[in-house]
Amino acid sequence: MVRDAERIQLENRRLKIQSQLLALENTPPPDTIVLQQRILAYQQAQAIYD
Repeated sequence: MVRDAERIQLENRRLKIQSQLLALENTPPPDTIVLQQRILAYQQAQAIYD
């Protein structure tokens, strides 16, 4: 059971990573390795939150 504080913290982290992803996608040319790492981190944060 995830406590509310942890849930909020995870949601904030997820939103931060999501905004970083959007920023990277809008920056040509994206650094593929960094982009892949961010996508992986985003997916992991999403999985924890869900």
